[in-house]
Amino acid sequence: MNESITAPQENDLLKATREILEAHVTGRIIDLEDPDLSGVGGRIVHGVFVSLKRKGQLRSCCGLIGQPVRVLDALLQASERTALHDPRFAPIATCELPHLDCQIWILSKPEPVTRSGRSRIDAVIIGRHGLQIAVGDKRGILLPGVATDNGYDAETFLRQVSLKAGLEPEAWARIDARLWTFEGQVIEGPASTTEPTTLVSRKDPPLDRTTVEVYARYAADAIRAELGSQPRILHLGSTPSRSISGLILRFKGSGQLDLTRGQIVLNKGTDFHEMLESLIGQIVA
Repeated sequence: MNESITAPQENDLLKATREILEAHVTGRIIDLEDPDLSGVGGRIVHGVFVSLKRKGQLRSCCGLIGQPVRVLDALLQASERTALHDPRFAPIATCELPHLDCQIWILSKPEPVTRSGRSRIDAVIIGRHGLQIAVGDKRGILLPGVATDNGYDAETFLRQVSLKAGLEPEAWARIDARLWTFEGQVIEGPASTTEPTTLVSRKDPPLDRTTVEVYARYAADAIRAELGSQPRILHLGSTPSRSISGLILRFKGSGQLDLTRGQIVLNKGTDFHEMLESLIGQIVA
């Protein structure tokens, strides 16, 4: 593993990441207060990932691994991609930042797994290792925290990284599958400590009909799940959020069930996702 990062350096890395994320989602120029990051900015590592979560659900995660790189350079690249260019999710909206949690992963050099077949299971240590797999031009990577967050054992973790690469679940045992483990130090904290009303956003694009229909289906499915005491399956990370001042939600269920809730925020906007979740909560309460 790379040389350990001290607590003051962790604080500076988290602060810099917040500054970079806010700059990208608001369209401002990046102007870091301390580009040296208490001496860690120029340190050479083998990867950095920035992950954003909302109430435990992945919202966006991007980074780089495998080649020697300065911490600051990797942090700048990973933060920009996470904020704006994760192909699985909509770009992060300014109003979302105060509702997101951030993880910064500083990664060690990937080490090839020299074992073959099912004996590779014994080479994976849950809580310590992340995984990277490659078969042909298909690649997949999962950070060490994925296994611990989801309660995976080593075999399940190997199956999941295979699926992440677009391969069959047992691809990790194939003779042509290349597999690496790597370690990481994680730094965690809120994605923003700035008051939502002081974050100035670029103009949000207008809501199109398709996005509205996605919101409506999500709300209906979430309400039905809550009323039926079932776990929710979907979340809103793949749909764009925006700052709004009001929302009305009407749910018509079976029989005579017809519930309407609304919310208006005066003198400031609030995150669409947060307001929608609040109204869902009121209906199912």
